[in-house]
Amino acid sequence: MVRQVCQAIKETYPEKIILSGGIHSTLRPEETLEFSDYVCVGEGEINLPVFIDTVESNGALDDIPGIFPKGGYNTARSFSGAPKVIDNLDDNPVAELFFDRTFVYSPSSKTWIKRGPSLFMPEDDDGNARHSFYLFPDRGCAQKCTYCVRPLMREIINIKKIRKRSPEHIIKELVALKKEVDNIKIVTIFSDDFLAWKTSELESFVKAYTEAKVDIPFKFIFSPQTYKKYKMDVLLKSNLVASVGMGIQTGSDKIRKIYERRENSEQVLKITHEILHNVEAKNIVPVYDFIIDCPWETEEDLLATLKLVAGLPKPFFINIATLTFFPGTRLYDMALEEGLLDEKIYHKQFDMREYQGRKIRNSGKDSGVFHRLLLLASVVPIPYPLLYLFWKLRIAPSQKLADSVRAFATDVKKRTWHEAIYRVLRYRVTNHAGKLLKGRRAAFP
Repeated sequence: MVRQVCQAIKETYPEKIILSGGIHSTLRPEETLEFSDYVCVGEGEINLPVFIDTVESNGALDDIPGIFPKGGYNTARSFSGAPKVIDNLDDNPVAELFFDRTFVYSPSSKTWIKRGPSLFMPEDDDGNARHSFYLFPDRGCAQKCTYCVRPLMREIINIKKIRKRSPEHIIKELVALKKEVDNIKIVTIFSDDFLAWKTSELESFVKAYTEAKVDIPFKFIFSPQTYKKYKMDVLLKSNLVASVGMGIQTGSDKIRKIYERRENSEQVLKITHEILHNVEAKNIVPVYDFIIDCPWETEEDLLATLKLVAGLPKPFFINIATLTFFPGTRLYDMALEEGLLDEKIYHKQFDMREYQGRKIRNSGKDSGVFHRLLLLASVVPIPYPLLYLFWKLRIAPSQKLADSVRAFATDVKKRTWHEAIYRVLRYRVTNHAGKLLKGRRAAFP
């Protein structure tokens, strides 16, 4: 999408300078420079203002730390001299929403519409925000997962510690948000591992959150390595926790070793039982993350994951992601060395059509069966021997049925049974009707 936008801007405004930044620009600067004039490697709060001032004064743009021109990317310089980063995240101002100065063009009416709260946070049928508000309280992660870009980012910016915003700075953002947007029901604390914070820091956060009367429930994620019951209790006692999530990723010790995850299935089961015991009384359903389509997985590894999921105490929700090889990660290098990845497969990972169909590496029918069995095992208390038989026979519910059961299980926690059934059926009918209409429009333009 960024490539297409940059190309469109250049065609219309060839004199404009385009500077790209972010994770992908940092990991693949040469690729980003194919459609950008400059690329910002690493964080840009300090370097970007210098770049802008230099542009305004017609100064030399080739020597700004962390920012590189076409043909001028230098790996050694990007790692040695900079980029400079903010050490104290409170030095960043609280983000403004600019509703009074932001407009969105409507092609249907051919007019510009002022961007109000309902465009910032689209509403559902009940008038509530469809999505949670993403709050970024820190930067960095102590884990070294091989599929993640964090280890490389630590190396590039040369900061090993987790930088945290103060509770006061965080609350200032949320108070300002409430004044502008009144339909937000949940705040997602987008920390890579919120329980990596010290107990005293979590206590200060809860105290500030409560005293400021933010009154918006929040959810967060953590890892098995940082889970401590007393830390979880600090957050749960606030009675403001809407959801908790933990990355499990796999049930196989071999795959954990490849991912460089230090926990084992016994620890995971112990933690999940303790979590459910603590959150069930508060009507909270934990969420667990798993990664599928790993090319190093054998049938034995897949069965180990199925066995673990079947043994996790219910209820819980499951997030399933297809393994993606991000450039710069150790897993990416391993896949290249072993011939499991080439340019075609690399680009295919980011093709939305492939992503929607979960067919990124041509995993075929078995991947779909495994995916649906995982969904089934997360919703229905089905014994592992029966799951094992289903897998051996390659039998699984259809994707539509699996999604419907999952949607129903999710919805029934929030509403009565008949409301949940109605909403699932309505979604299915509306979705099917939309596809029929789309097909007719294509046939009769």
